[in-house]
Amino acid sequence: MQALEERQTAARREKLTVRAENAPYLVVQSPSGFSYRVHLRGDPDGPHSCDCPDFEANRLHTCKHVERARAYLRAPRSRLPRAHQGAAKVPRVYLHFGQVVEPRLHGNPSGRGASRVRSSFDGKGRSLRPLAKGEAELRRWLETLGPWVEPEALAWLDGRLERRPALPEGPFQHLLPRLGGLQPYPYQWTGAEFLARTGRAFLADEMGLGKTVQAILAAVALRRAEHPVRAVTIVCPASLRGGWQDEIRRWIGEAVTPLEGRALGRADTIRSRPRWLVTHYEQALRDLCLGEGRKAVVFSEWTDMTDCVERLCRRLRLPVFHLHGGVPIRRRPALIRSFSATKGPAVFVSTDAGGVGLNLQAADVVVNIDLPWNPARLEQRVARVHRIGSTSTVQELLMVTKDSVEERILYLHDTKRNVLANIWDKGTEDVIAAPGGSGAFREMVAALLGTRGPEVESGAPAGGAIREHRGRAPEGGVEAVPATDRSAGAGNARNGERAEPLVVDPAALLAAMGSVAPALPPEHRRSLATVFRVLAESLEA
Repeated sequence: MQALEERQTAARREKLTVRAENAPYLVVQSPSGFSYRVHLRGDPDGPHSCDCPDFEANRLHTCKHVERARAYLRAPRSRLPRAHQGAAKVPRVYLHFGQVVEPRLHGNPSGRGASRVRSSFDGKGRSLRPLAKGEAELRRWLETLGPWVEPEALAWLDGRLERRPALPEGPFQHLLPRLGGLQPYPYQWTGAEFLARTGRAFLADEMGLGKTVQAILAAVALRRAEHPVRAVTIVCPASLRGGWQDEIRRWIGEAVTPLEGRALGRADTIRSRPRWLVTHYEQALRDLCLGEGRKAVVFSEWTDMTDCVERLCRRLRLPVFHLHGGVPIRRRPALIRSFSATKGPAVFVSTDAGGVGLNLQAADVVVNIDLPWNPARLEQRVARVHRIGSTSTVQELLMVTKDSVEERILYLHDTKRNVLANIWDKGTEDVIAAPGGSGAFREMVAALLGTRGPEVESGAPAGGAIREHRGRAPEGGVEAVPATDRSAGAGNARNGERAEPLVVDPAALLAAMGSVAPALPPEHRRSLATVFRVLAESLEA
């Protein structure tokens, strides 16, 4: 869902223009000059397709160009030529780019050969035959359906066949050089040949049977193919990188290039296309999000830290925009506009001067390098990016050092949120579950509830009295008396019990607050004052 939302967001944010070309195509062009053709099928929702690289790769059967075309077709004033409207409704067999590439039927064909086409698909247009083992088999079957198949589907399959490494016929072992005196087992030869001739497959042998060796042999064989493989990238757990290097060196005597070092050095290594390149999963993910064109906002309370982030971004050759208290207010809107208008990845670095009143909705990542004391300020930072009405996904990253003051600040944030949530979100319940870590708050409430005043005679009014609830309070919390039992007196006792009212002694109240308040930061004192004020108003009501 997140990948789909990203394409939909890009279609809204980017200034993509749409124009009609030869039916049934629309041309969607970006401000940078790149344009792609969207193939129209059916109503405004499609299923349309696009000839951009992302459409083929993402396996969503959509892209930002298709999403922009859909918005264009839904608009009440869209002027789609009549020829396009008619061509979009013509029944045809097309390729659906989902988790697998498979043929689908659009519409209800009629006429010569139509019965064969209809009998090959179900009511939803899905193929009734088993999935083809490869592009060649799929193409041969589509040819039997005649002119109902889109020419683009056949052309895509032809292109895949032309680029796919084709191994010559004959014994598989003859494709490999000498293996340094080592001899694979027969089942290893079988697995390696299966991988090489299939081109894309899973090898699921049990542990210890030599999957690494089989993969190495398959990769070496693909160098001898008609369309040879010239570079191999191995992505594995970090702890296994050395094992892959040793196995390649042992079996075929070739060196392996590890992908390591700083980001710029890694980029240079990738561009050099070494014969064998080995990396690990975490590093492959980091090497960012930059290729996805993400925009990030980085917050810190300290200008020294934001300066460090700016220098790092410049070393990475990333467009960076730095907002701090020294930037004049009149220059800030232009700074934000430049960040939003930058094509591709960019970073907006800001102190909390940018945490209030600014719209940074062009970004989709928020990075908090440090945590402010006030959780509301943290929420303000995220709100600069995820504005009211936003439908895009915003990724929030909190950088917290383990066993540090930052971890304690994060814990205090949770405590404050829980206290206020217990006051405002409990509805008609009468239980206030104080956070386990807020010991000072619990001690204060316990001191107040544990202070007994003089008993009130039966039937006498006891305005403002608080009765002790008989029963054990929940773990980590204080249980309040149900609203129907808050008035003391014999007439209000349940099950014939005599009520034992309690009143708050002002001296005890001052003593409890005096023992707790000095240990609390000023912001915590204000929070507790708000809590008690709300409680008092509720009791009076």
